[in-house]
Amino acid sequence: KDPQLIINEVFAREFGFDLEKFEELKKQKFFEVEFAFIARFDSLRISVKNYKKNYNYLFNFLNSIQTIKLSQIFSFIRNSIAPELDNNGIYKVVKIAQLKNGYIDYDNCETVSNSFFQKNKDQLTIKKNDIFIVNRGVGSIGKVDLCEEETDEDFLIGGSIYILRELDNNFNHKFVTYFLRSVLGYFQMEFGFFGNTNQIALYLPILNNIKIPNIPLSEQQRIVDEIKAELDKQE
Repeated sequence: KDPQLIINEVFAREFGFDLEKFEELKKQKFFEVEFAFIARFDSLRISVKNYKKNYNYLFNFLNSIQTIKLSQIFSFIRNSIAPELDNNGIYKVVKIAQLKNGYIDYDNCETVSNSFFQKNKDQLTIKKNDIFIVNRGVGSIGKVDLCEEETDEDFLIGGSIYILRELDNNFNHKFVTYFLRSVLGYFQMEFGFFGNTNQIALYLPILNNIKIPNIPLSEQQRIVDEIKAELDKQE
């Protein structure tokens, strides 16, 4: 199975939403939309893709459970910046290409100048438990990765990538990461993508308002363990 499907199936089972119904609704090409549904969102966008029945189904589901916004559980959320690359540099930078939506590839990094590193090391140096979300570009936007361990050397994060840091102690980093990768998390980002062709972007106000299930830490850990067991078994 695709790891994404495993994550979706566990969340569907744990929270009680119908994954098959979601997939069926996604196929519907003709549908009606109530003005009240459009009015629920600040953007007031009139795009067909934003009001598909499958989106409506998941929004209604999220409204039926207790949730909390990302901006309420992370005290540090910011966008990284384009790195100043230097082939002779000694400090490595993790860019979009190194985020694999399941792991971070530290082995194929470019390097940045010493001045760029020194100027940005306090906020852009990767730390354990940092969560990264790609915020621009077709095929990459919405990828989510977690730095699970301390690295042996200093790496900067650079490019169109959000850094989520300093998570509330009542939440599990791995749970948040899995949720954002799941259909329940990703569809909220996908709904908020702005732009045309290859220039689509996920802006910070959309990210801040993404809803996360507000459940006890022990329940979060149980779900993380279940997903990890399923992924390990497949591996």
